Amino acid sequence: DKNCRIRPKITLVDKSERFVFLPLLYELCVGDASLEEVAPTFASLLEGSGTGKNEGRSESGGLSLLPRGLPDLTNLMGSFQILSSQADNDFNEKDGDKDKKVEIDDVTFVRGQVEGIDVKNQQVVMSTLGKKNGGEINAIDYDALVIATGGEISLDAIPGASKYALPFYTVDQCFELKRRLSLVDNYLGEKRKRQNDGGKESVVVVGGGYSGVELALNLVDRLNASSGRKDVEVTLVHRGKQVLQYATEHNRNSGLERLKAAGVN
Repeated sequence: DKNCRIRPKITLVDKSERFVFLPLLYELCVGDASLEEVAPTFASLLEGSGTGKNEGRSESGGLSLLPRGLPDLTNLMGSFQILSSQADNDFNEKDGDKDKKVEIDDVTFVRGQVEGIDVKNQQVVMSTLGKKNGGEINAIDYDALVIATGGEISLDAIPGASKYALPFYTVDQCFELKRRLSLVDNYLGEKRKRQNDGGKESVVVVGGGYSGVELALNLVDRLNASSGRKDVEVTLVHRGKQVLQYATEHNRNSGLERLKAAGVN
């Protein structure tokens, strides 16, 4: 039947409940953005996917903006629908039958830890996470498998880092940084009351990408500018030849100028 519809079922597996938009993670830390703005649940992102609805997208095809100018991530799957539309066209042209459609019927999120892949039987073996049925071992059948794990930092490669450094990638790490910054605020407040110089305090940020540069700039503003004093020294360490190495030249130069003006080492 040339009018038959192919309805693939897509299953997204991740051990985290939330998608974290890293460029806004510090805004969550200091209360300038909400949890749902910065780290919406996968369930909310996928809600309505496959229906053809695309209510949250701007006319230009980009993400719509929330009142503070932050991107509205709740409709991020609209990007997927654009890709699926392109896939429709590619399929139709390749098949030579414009009446045949490829339609995304269902996208499901499963929170779990992948334990292995049974290639012979085309199954993903995983243990479920969460309050309900946590720890159960399940197998998900697949016809096509996409592995998109992204990058994950390993602190063990640097002596002492796992014990003393704080990564900044997850919501939990964000709230831990918020707690530690409150301790630093209290410490600096007491020190300034005593008018005790005692040398400068030092904060080191490792990683000169977008998040690292933004974090360094915000720390200078929080720890120095707000008090009118410069008793905290912020240093940005990056192993590449230059910070923001993957940014456009304009954005990189702008970032370097801001770091210099703020006094970041």
